[in-house]
Amino acid sequence: MCEVMNYIFGSLSSSETAIRSIRKSMNKQARYNRKLSTLVLIVTVNLVLLELDRVEQKKRIEKLESTIEEMKRDKGE
Repeated sequence: MCEVMNYIFGSLSSSETAIRSIRKSMNKQARYNRKLSTLVLIVTVNLVLLELDRVEQKKRIEKLESTIEEMKRDKGE
């Protein structure tokens, strides 16, 4: 009977050790995933802001081009 109890508790001990190890690696993975998600969010926001800036610059360039064309026409008249 004593041997059976030792076997059961010994088996539980090794299972608990394995579970602790798995829990530790899962916590590390969760921390990594949070950091990665934050990085992805920052990069996405940066890309959106850069695209908005690019569109604004494009509009300004088109406006300047039209102003230059008007100035050329005035000189030709």
